[in-house]
Amino acid sequence: MMKHYGIVLAGGKSLRMGSDKSLLQRGNQSMLEFTRNLLLNSHCSDVIISRNAPGFVADVIPDMGPCSGLHAGLKHLPDAGWLTVLPVDMPLMTSEQLKRLQSEAEARNCAVYFQASVMPFVVPISDALQRFVDQAVTGDAPNAIKALLAALQAQAIPFEHASVFINTNSTVDWQDVQSQLNL
Repeated sequence: MMKHYGIVLAGGKSLRMGSDKSLLQRGNQSMLEFTRNLLLNSHCSDVIISRNAPGFVADVIPDMGPCSGLHAGLKHLPDAGWLTVLPVDMPLMTSEQLKRLQSEAEARNCAVYFQASVMPFVVPISDALQRFVDQAVTGDAPNAIKALLAALQAQAIPFEHASVFINTNSTVDWQDVQSQLNL
């Protein structure tokens, strides 16, 4: 059985939020801690945090979006295994949903994501993945997660609870989530 690894994508500028999304508090932990713990509580044995700040894995080629975070993170992972990618701004995601996605990837032996959202996703760590993100950050391939998943022939998994896919991109989004969580 191949090992599972995780990458937290936390390198964005949080422009719509007006403050760093990864530092927002969800209960007694920051969104960065919450997201890292989600991955560690799923099948991930190691988690890389892609974040353009001291002490984290910074983008090699800045301002290229999520593919740049993947590009930087892959340099710190082995050449084989499964990779679960989760952005830092999904406060309703659960480790149970990540485990489901990881199990589906193993069972189908391919990249998978939920139909409701292109993130999170699970992909095999492979030459094809590395080649795509290398090309995406240099402009030789589309720089979008949707294009990455299409290139890897990822399969969409049905999901009935779309609320866990809420991204908190603004203060209004964050307030809505806090009221749902009763924080």
